[in-house]
Amino acid sequence: MKIIQTYNTFGGERLNAGFSTLRSMKLYLKNSYKIHKELSDYIMYTDLEGYEKIKDIISQEHIIIFDFPIIDDRIIYIGKFQVQEIQTEPYIHVDIDATLFELPSTDSDIITEKLRSCNFSKEVVQLNISIDNIGWIICSGLIGFNDIEFKNMYIKEIYEKLKIIKNIHDITFTLCYTLEEVLLKRLCIDNNKTIYELNNYEHIQGKLK
Repeated sequence: MKIIQTYNTFGGERLNAGFSTLRSMKLYLKNSYKIHKELSDYIMYTDLEGYEKIKDIISQEHIIIFDFPIIDDRIIYIGKFQVQEIQTEPYIHVDIDATLFELPSTDSDIITEKLRSCNFSKEVVQLNISIDNIGWIICSGLIGFNDIEFKNMYIKEIYEKLKIIKNIHDITFTLCYTLEEVLLKRLCIDNNKTIYELNNYEHIQGKLK
């Protein structure tokens, strides 16, 4: 199972990738890359502007310069979906502010950093997602798929749900995790998919390490 990451800078407009500074992002990425490249096959997908910022810390052999299609710039991590869309074999996508310390050995359909509780709000109504029997939702800071056909269904459904949201002010943090994580749990329930929770990882959410 390979490890993939996404660094979509939107043509240089979002170089920090959620960190307080570009320097702190690069420091964290440099350290996590040392671990990831030893665990498995590793690929970082980035645009040309991103490549210029990380080419000194990630080997050329592990970088793919990716032309991120313009689908919906309202979602700052739309590139994460685009990169997952093209995957044809099992993978784990690790956000830039996370590190996977051990590659899991599992044949579960979905791999996640953890399951968590959630306060469902108006966004499930906006996106027309049923919360019946949904329980805890899937965290996607580290998210993997052994079932590629199911992954394709999931990504396609995300794009369809995005069409429902008409206004920029409707794109909130809650809507984003509803779109990505609540939707995935809904699809898992409806399609009887198995879920594996990772044990050895961190997700620091932009802190300088």
